[in-house]
Amino acid sequence: MYSHDKRIKEDWYIVFTDSPRPTRFLRWLQPSFQHCYMMKKSPGGTYWIIINPVRSHLAVQVVTVDDYPHPRVYEPRAVILPVTVVSDGITARGGLCWFNCVEVCKSVMGIKSFWTFTPWQLYRLLIKKKKVKC
Repeated sequence: MYSHDKRIKEDWYIVFTDSPRPTRFLRWLQPSFQHCYMMKKSPGGTYWIIINPVRSHLAVQVVTVDDYPHPRVYEPRAVILPVTVVSDGITARGGLCWFNCVEVCKSVMGIKSFWTFTPWQLYRLLIKKKKVKC
């Protein structure tokens, strides 16, 4: 049974990249910050769990750490930010959002910043906080 009285701590890597499918809208976004996704090691550290919100669906992948010992090997040209997420497991996140890569990453981390829309804004928010506590 899941206990709501314990804090949840997870170590994630937030990966910021250019969009895999560029569109006219994305040219207004900061270069190298057109798309973001998340990856973390599985319990035991054998696999990477990758949550990648793409235009049509939420892609979840599991790849071995032996093949990709570090996120930099998986995505060589990306900006990669290690983040520790600490959550109480109770506080609800805001419900009104537009499905995009930033909103999915914010949801996984429990971030409640309503005015954070773009990957660049998310990066700045995470850099400012250094350690995300939700």
